[in-house]
Amino acid sequence: MMGLISGSDLIETDPVRTEFRKLEFNANIFETSVVVEYFPLRKAQSTKKKGSKSSSDATSSKKSTFEPQFSPYIFSGVGYTVSQSRLDVRESGFFDKNGAIIEGVTNENQGLNTMLSVPFGGGVRYDFSKTLSIGGEASWRWTNSDFLDGFTGGTEVQPINSDWYFFIGIVLTHTLGDD
Repeated sequence: MMGLISGSDLIETDPVRTEFRKLEFNANIFETSVVVEYFPLRKAQSTKKKGSKSSSDATSSKKSTFEPQFSPYIFSGVGYTVSQSRLDVRESGFFDKNGAIIEGVTNENQGLNTMLSVPFGGGVRYDFSKTLSIGGEASWRWTNSDFLDGFTGGTEVQPINSDWYFFIGIVLTHTLGDD
């Protein structure tokens, strides 16, 4: 998955963020993940015999028939995320009059960052062939980093917290294997 995220304290309602922090950022995100999907309402596809009507006939074989269907699902997994952030600190109160950053706050990991992520969410999928489907999905990603936005703290105004990001989109899926 690839995407762009951004944020701005200037549109917040919290006075600490709008009057002191005044930070803005954007970041390119690249994530690779492995997830387990659960389809609670999915109908099993049937298997029919092809060839002779006798089940003991050596020429008979099983053939799957396919029926298109909509299937809601939920999922969770683990991923590896790379972000490249750009932080705008021009208006921020985290800098003193000489332009030096105040103690306990850092933006030195601004740039390329790697982190563990845990995606979880759900969606609905339409299987239009045995191996191809399309769906809509919404998910959250927890990361084990506070540098997703290129900025971390350690002060009362800017505590150190793990960052999260949200994904919503259209997903095209190709299923590998016979069944």
